[in-house]
Amino acid sequence: MAVYYASINDTAKGFALSREGIKMAKELNMTSKLPFLYYALGENYKAAGNFMAYGETVETIMALKDSMYAATSAEEKMKMDAQYQLGEKENLILRQKLEIANKNYLIYGSVLLLILAAVLAGLFFTGYKKNQQIKLLTMQAEQKQAEALAVRSAEENERKRISRDLHDNIGAYATVLLANTEQLRKHAATADVKQAVKAVSENAGHIMGSLQETIWVLNNDLIKVTDFIDRFKLYARKMMESYKAVNIIFEEMIMNDIILSPAEAFNIFRILQEALQNVLKHSGSQNITVTVLSNNTFIVSILDDGKGFNTKELSSGNGLYNMQYRAKEAGYTFTISSVPGETAVLLQKNNLLSG
Repeated sequence: MAVYYASINDTAKGFALSREGIKMAKELNMTSKLPFLYYALGENYKAAGNFMAYGETVETIMALKDSMYAATSAEEKMKMDAQYQLGEKENLILRQKLEIANKNYLIYGSVLLLILAAVLAGLFFTGYKKNQQIKLLTMQAEQKQAEALAVRSAEENERKRISRDLHDNIGAYATVLLANTEQLRKHAATADVKQAVKAVSENAGHIMGSLQETIWVLNNDLIKVTDFIDRFKLYARKMMESYKAVNIIFEEMIMNDIILSPAEAFNIFRILQEALQNVLKHSGSQNITVTVLSNNTFIVSILDDGKGFNTKELSSGNGLYNMQYRAKEAGYTFTISSVPGETAVLLQKNNLLSG
């Protein structure tokens, strides 16, 4: 073991073990063991680089051998040589085992390095793949955003073009129509003609008002609820000029001035127009209440105290169909309820953005 410790450079243990063996051999008078023990001690000196002590140990071994040779028979010398050779063989075996262990460590280390390299390569490839996927998703998102902006820009340009066309063409004709009916009214000969001209003039005025509302919606990119309701008030008050006996009230609870898109505002405005016209023409009511609630939910209702009607027998004419279609297109819930003395038209949409 002392020789083995010398072979692995653990000389501290080699020295301790060699000296303990020498001490025990001397105490037990086992002089035949001393050369081998001194040999182990010398190997540790050599491993430690103490060549002076190694030389002295070799001299001690030689002296011991000379003494033993002189004191023992040839047979004993042969035994000592055999033991010495056995020690050498054991030392050789230990060195061979050490070399095998070193080779095994080298092989195991190489395998571990290969595994580590493979794992790192896999992680690198996975990271690279994820990075490429993120880049692709980012590019796709940017492309979609650019496409959305392009569509929005095209829609805005189209709205403005339609607005100009309405103003320049239909608007001009409606203005001329109003002027012509005014001239006819002044020169009308009979009461019937005057009444007919008056009706034409009022209808022309309604056309002009509706046209102005349409142009207003088309010319605005984003419309706040407060602006939208104020605009509808103007329309309603113009309509009420022809119905002096009917009273209209606006009730507003706007905690959140939400934003409406042009298409959304246009559809809602047309639904409210149709509902108000139906009330004035068919209900026979004396009071109309328009209620507006705007928070995270946007609700608009038109309530009248007219004669009511049976909703089960409600005809799906163009007016009702158009209101239902516009509400669906704008993403609103549209309901009509009616009993004698109370009819309600309700529009509702949830989870809206604040302005």
